[in-house]
Amino acid sequence: MSILIAVPLSYAVNEEELSVRRREKAARFSKEEDRKRCLCAGVALDLALQTVGLREKTATIAVNEHGKPYLSEHPEWHFSLSHSGNWAVCALSDAPIGVDVEQYRDKEFLSLADRFFTREEYERLRQCEKSERETLFFRLWAEKESLLKAAGTGLSGLPQCEALIGDYAFRSYPLDGYALAVCTTGEFPQRITFCLR
Repeated sequence: MSILIAVPLSYAVNEEELSVRRREKAARFSKEEDRKRCLCAGVALDLALQTVGLREKTATIAVNEHGKPYLSEHPEWHFSLSHSGNWAVCALSDAPIGVDVEQYRDKEFLSLADRFFTREEYERLRQCEKSERETLFFRLWAEKESLLKAAGTGLSGLPQCEALIGDYAFRSYPLDGYALAVCTTGEFPQRITFCLR
């Protein structure tokens, strides 16, 4: 079982439906847009958890030594959160899973790729048409981040990223203006469930 929920920042969040922990985390952000992303990530998690009879408000969430959150009282469920631009997303599965969403934006693609991508990925990016470079860069970046989240290493695992792949597989999902990738050892979500309230 696997699900992928996407919540736009325009979502009318009822903060009372979210945990105190989530509300306190959101309150620490100085920018309203960052606060809203945090709350929408909580909504996405809550909607995903409801599909398995749980709620974000009452779930006990702990973090591992690398900062990956997990459901301490329900180790049978794995989740991952991400947000960028106008979207917050949550992937929930009965197998290790990671999700990353990246809004396309101006970046110095080749210098970042030279630092963080394999030689093969870097050359692929360098040789592709300039008009395709942004899409390819963000797809590869989202795949890497989703892998690190699924493996539970956080960005500290980036130098060993290729060694982590093992049984993990990737899938990209369509979202206009964004790269959205899921990495898992289990079943992929069939589609994105958009919650537009």
